[in-house]
Amino acid sequence: MQYVIITNVYPIYEYEIEKGDFIQLVDNPYGNINKASKKQLPFLSGQFWKYSIVVPDSFKNLKELVFFHSFVTNNIQTYHYAENCAKLYFDEDDLCFSSEVDKVTQTNESIYFEDFNQFPLLLTCNRIPANEKEYAIIDYGSLFQSFIELKTDKVPGMSGKYNLYEMILLYEFARSFEVTHRLYTNSNLPLSFYITILETLIGKPKSCHSPLTCKDCGAKIQQHSKISLEKHFKNYFQQFKDIRDIRHKTFHEGRYFDFSEFFSGQITDSSFDYDNNKNIQVYQHKREELECVIRILLTNELLEYHKKRVEINRTKKA
Repeated sequence: MQYVIITNVYPIYEYEIEKGDFIQLVDNPYGNINKASKKQLPFLSGQFWKYSIVVPDSFKNLKELVFFHSFVTNNIQTYHYAENCAKLYFDEDDLCFSSEVDKVTQTNESIYFEDFNQFPLLLTCNRIPANEKEYAIIDYGSLFQSFIELKTDKVPGMSGKYNLYEMILLYEFARSFEVTHRLYTNSNLPLSFYITILETLIGKPKSCHSPLTCKDCGAKIQQHSKISLEKHFKNYFQQFKDIRDIRHKTFHEGRYFDFSEFFSGQITDSSFDYDNNKNIQVYQHKREELECVIRILLTNELLEYHKKRVEINRTKKA
């Protein structure tokens, strides 16, 4: 059996991700099924995609590979498909394998064929203009092994250590929440999770250990922050306070906001003034800006951890 991963980034050649386990390019396996069952073809970025990649279902880190591939290709559809599609496994007889890119035809500009030995890891985000985007060239499988190691390892933050693996998983879940969860689509939740990730990455402000005494009750406060969280995080993200308020009200008061409902309501309202009412644009800008900041931070943290791991292994071999 083979496990299907939906993506718009494909290996040029058959790629050995671990000893004996290969990532391979196949024609869309639903193409043959669709003719008989009339099931809808999988959908990606406004296009019916022609190809998929597969990995043996015996591969022990399938779940981790989905999160990893979704993150390094910056494509939420990979995670969305794995969460929602009923059919993830296919017999080899159902698949048409293509070992080299010369045997396939690229039909869409949003489809990318890459050498996974020289994989371009995006260090910026989609909001950055194409001519300003930065990439690090890495080995896909080696970076994946670093990602796996992060499950049981922690990286040093600005105030203590944190689990980068958990932060990447939470980021992928949060940014596809409204796609994966169709009935409960609280648009405040992604923002709430984003600010939680950002707090973890940046860390708390420095502490002061000079004791304080409350003038009302006489309680002794042995440790306190030198500056407020708002001032601390404003150095990194100006809208921090507003989004923290959204997070608090969402989790503590059950605050609900549906971006799609709000947007569709404004469209059908003939009195809506796009010049004066900027709420929807401001909300979307905050979300996209925060998502961009976090992706850049997470990606660079993963890359730095990977470089240290590679250097340690190189030293051991020497």
